[in-house]
Amino acid sequence: MAPPWNALTRYVGPSIFIVLGIAVILSTAGLSGQGPSDPGADGYPRIIAVGLITLGVMLLLQRGEQKEVRLARPEILRVACAFALLVGYYFMLKSLGYILPTTVLIAGGLLIMGVRRLRPLVLVPTIFAIATFFLFYVVFGVPLPLGQIEKVLQ
Repeated sequence: MAPPWNALTRYVGPSIFIVLGIAVILSTAGLSGQGPSDPGADGYPRIIAVGLITLGVMLLLQRGEQKEVRLARPEILRVACAFALLVGYYFMLKSLGYILPTTVLIAGGLLIMGVRRLRPLVLVPTIFAIATFFLFYVVFGVPLPLGQIEKVLQ
């Protein structure tokens, strides 16, 4: 017999998806509508919101035996470390710019996934962060947080 919290969690996740989808639809109500060639400012958020609501309803209607998943201590620690990396990334992004926090985030993610060789731990995050910065900031003109690089670019 499944533990009682299993029945509760079967409804909590889908309900969060549905509520979040409805909240996005309500919060985009005041945004501009469609333009001639794009869905407008409210288009993409509403597409995602409809997807969230659809997934939530599908999960609520899902039937069948649910397998109980028990996470071992190392997996819980990995999830906690990944969450801590994302929170740290959020707080470092504005003050340190895009490149350094992104490099740390990717290197930390690689460590969490089990990569232990020094060359990939240094090269992959560094090249990815610099390449995506160049692509978005220089090629596409998307403003990214500069942090300390702002002094170099001026």
